[in-house]
Amino acid sequence: MVGLPARGKTFIARKTARYLSWLGHHSKIFNVGNYRREVVGANVSNDFFDPRNPEGAKVREKVAEAALMDMCRWFEEAYGGVEAAASASANGSASTTRAGGGGPSNYSGYVAFYDATNSTVERRKVVYDTLTKRGIEVMFIESICDDEDMIMNNIKE
Repeated sequence: MVGLPARGKTFIARKTARYLSWLGHHSKIFNVGNYRREVVGANVSNDFFDPRNPEGAKVREKVAEAALMDMCRWFEEAYGGVEAAASASANGSASTTRAGGGGPSNYSGYVAFYDATNSTVERRKVVYDTLTKRGIEVMFIESICDDEDMIMNNIKE
């Protein structure tokens, strides 16, 4: 997911995950905000999110990495680990292609949502590189909302 805070990323991820589950696909949401709340609590000041705050940046990076690694583990456990996934690919039982045409994906039918702002090119590159080197297809979905009333309602919830 890509988008500024309070723009509907989590809403879109939840609705899409529920629909995919209804269709019979395995889906899971990895919400970086939930990881952050586990580490620093729900009530943090605006200073925590200031890009010039090195302590806040360090914590934000740590929780983003934790969510991403948990997502990778979820994919790998779907096929009993990396070795089993590679074996499934070698035996032809994987049926989709990795993003960029880089070969077969080992995780057909599994969809994860990395629910975070991912607002910089650098951050999206980290996510993309981390996943594609494991044979996981990547698609970024951007949520854009400029309706001030809706944004304020989302913030209040």
